[in-house]
Amino acid sequence: HALVALQHCPVLVPAVGTRLPELAGLLSGLPLAPALQELEVSVGDDLTVLVLRHAGTPTAGDHARLQAFGAATGMQLALQSQAERQAGSAPAVARPRYRLPGFELELAFDPTGFVQVNAAVNDALVGRVVSLLDAGPQAQVLDLYCGTGNFTLPLARRAGAVHGLEGAPALVELARANATANRVANCTFQVADLEDAPEPLGRGAPAFTHAVVDPPRQGAAACLPWLARQPLQRLVYVSCDPATLARDAGSLVKQHGFALAAAGLVDMFPHTAHVEALALFTRRAGRGSAAR
Repeated sequence: HALVALQHCPVLVPAVGTRLPELAGLLSGLPLAPALQELEVSVGDDLTVLVLRHAGTPTAGDHARLQAFGAATGMQLALQSQAERQAGSAPAVARPRYRLPGFELELAFDPTGFVQVNAAVNDALVGRVVSLLDAGPQAQVLDLYCGTGNFTLPLARRAGAVHGLEGAPALVELARANATANRVANCTFQVADLEDAPEPLGRGAPAFTHAVVDPPRQGAAACLPWLARQPLQRLVYVSCDPATLARDAGSLVKQHGFALAAAGLVDMFPHTAHVEALALFTRRAGRGSAAR
């Protein structure tokens, strides 16, 4: 419960972690300083963005100091009010990007949007998910909670077609832009309510043979009944909460005709008690999908 004036942070990206005294000096010298609430660090392969969240009114002096610091450090700095955050308004800065070299992909993301926190581990995670799903050229793949295409686009490099579902329209828009920028034509994206809709795919949707589920911490319980009606051969579940994964695994095995084929942990959050978990499910022999 003590506040400590750190001189550096060894687990933060060096471009920021070695500059804590400089950042402290910058922030304390801003006219906006009393209204500053938090600083969000967003790091891509070639760009670092600092978003300063506040509950005040920025002045010309604030903007000038931030611009000068950015010019001196190569970072981009942006201001975001709490009202803008609640409205989902992204700061007016360039989007960072990260590469997935094994799939020849480069994905953009919004500095204040969702992205996996550990780029190197995410690269390994994506490779493992694609390997476990084993979706070949004839496969029709469903990617639930697809975000900006972190799994969708790599899977599209191997599978016949991939369809991503996501509840946030801004993420779907960016996923489509990422597909276009990477010239990936065999994937589509759809805004869908994955918590309440009884059948978000709608009529006329293809029959899916493979699926990836990467839900938020509350898990994917609402999706499982209609997902299980698909003629899935393999399903990979990615989870940031092993407790909800265990709950949903029980439902898949006991109620929906799947078998747990493999499971493991990924240390996405080093030096914390949190882990990312993976589980592979296969359809049990003689347990085909229910009538759709």
